[in-house]
Amino acid sequence: MEKYLSVSGDFQSVKLIEKSRFITTSRHVAGEEEAKAFIAEISAKYADATHNCYAYICDNLGNFLRFSDDGEPSGTAGMPMLEVLKNKKLFETAVVVTRYFGGILLVVSNPVDVLTYAAWRLSGYPRERVMGSGTVLDTGRLKQLLGAELEVDSRNIHAFIIGEHGDSELAVWSEANVSGLDLEDFCRVRGQTLGAENRERLYREVLPANWVLYQIMTFVRADTFEVYAKNMGQLMMEKITNADLL
Repeated sequence: MEKYLSVSGDFQSVKLIEKSRFITTSRHVAGEEEAKAFIAEISAKYADATHNCYAYICDNLGNFLRFSDDGEPSGTAGMPMLEVLKNKKLFETAVVVTRYFGGILLVVSNPVDVLTYAAWRLSGYPRERVMGSGTVLDTGRLKQLLGAELEVDSRNIHAFIIGEHGDSELAVWSEANVSGLDLEDFCRVRGQTLGAENRERLYREVLPANWVLYQIMTFVRADTFEVYAKNMGQLMMEKITNADLL
């Protein structure tokens, strides 16, 4: 029989990655029942964790194997763990990686106030770790419009909309640049013009999206909107645990 490796008992390690805490626990298992019992034990021990992903190979031939992402994006957690076990020929071995999300939830979808509140209530996180910004999407629109106007990839545009989401927000033209080059200097080098009238036009093109949302919210009944907010909040929380950390 071909030689293989296995862990001799229980082993645990803890690692911090971008404010999230990862606890890796492994155990020697002789059969699927032991593997399932081990996973149930660790999942119960860390029941308050964001995820308990696992993988195991519970025979000595490498044929009986299972994995789970436990809510992480499909194929991003359990499968890579299983591949490590297979590549290292770690048979009769089960591993659980427990993740405690430690970042900040940044909500940018509109209506931002309602969804930020829903995210806070549904996540159970302290309020200082849940933030909402009503101008992130508008900033994205401004960058896209500027890129089209200047014929530049919008990823190289650095410009911002600040203030309260709606008619009171404003564009910070003094800080706008293209790959670090001041906007006015960039236009001068390119022989282009982006005067006050053109800037005002671009800014006004950002606002209609806000107006459409306002009209929708105006004509939706309060009870219907409450249901909408709850459903959107739950959908958002399904995705938000996989969000990038700040």
